[in-house]
Amino acid sequence: MTSATISATYVHTGRYVTCGVEYEWVQSWARMPSKSILLLHPATAKLTEELLSVHPIDQRLIRGYRGRRIREGDPIPELSRDMGPPRPGNTNDKGRYNEKGHPALYLCESEYGVRRELSGEGRLFVQEFILPTNEIRIADLRQLDPNGFLAATMWHAEMAGQGEYPTVRFSQVVATIVNKRFDGMAVPGVHGDDSQTYSNIVIFPRRLRNWPKWAVSQKKPFELKTDRAVRGPE
Repeated sequence: MTSATISATYVHTGRYVTCGVEYEWVQSWARMPSKSILLLHPATAKLTEELLSVHPIDQRLIRGYRGRRIREGDPIPELSRDMGPPRPGNTNDKGRYNEKGHPALYLCESEYGVRRELSGEGRLFVQEFILPTNEIRIADLRQLDPNGFLAATMWHAEMAGQGEYPTVRFSQVVATIVNKRFDGMAVPGVHGDDSQTYSNIVIFPRRLRNWPKWAVSQKKPFELKTDRAVRGPE
């Protein structure tokens, strides 16, 4: 008797995964109807255990970029303090890795990533940040064993909100679990394509009080001119 295992690559992230037993278990977990049930599922304990083997990024400093689209009539950001995470009251329940009232700091590791994340109308302004990894533990979840539980978990978190995949409630729960061990995480950005992908750094809410000192104050927000070669997701 022979068997076959299906593998897949999500072109927007570059994530590669094998759809085996671990994938099916995560799939059933991700479809649980509420946050409380998701957290009570045995897969929560499994993810907590798996994270013990995940290493934080060990390069001394990480550069990140946060962008804002400024539409006609809106004030132009002139200082780095204008480019921080949103205020709690300006968040909603649609954040991939944060819940309403609990903002996270989302950064791209390249200007290309900012363009992909913030396609649309308006002028695009960017602030550079430098994250000190001696102060912030950032889980590296970019390259994972495609056969493993972690890859299957992040696949569903990155696909959350699309089609038959779970809602972002699942990706928010994943972030909650990761946050018990780390201050942030590095993950593939979800708006790449088959020609180029990029990575994001997500800093969880509990460490955001320090964000102003991470902004490169001598480099005020700068404008990225429109690049017609870089389009948003289809």
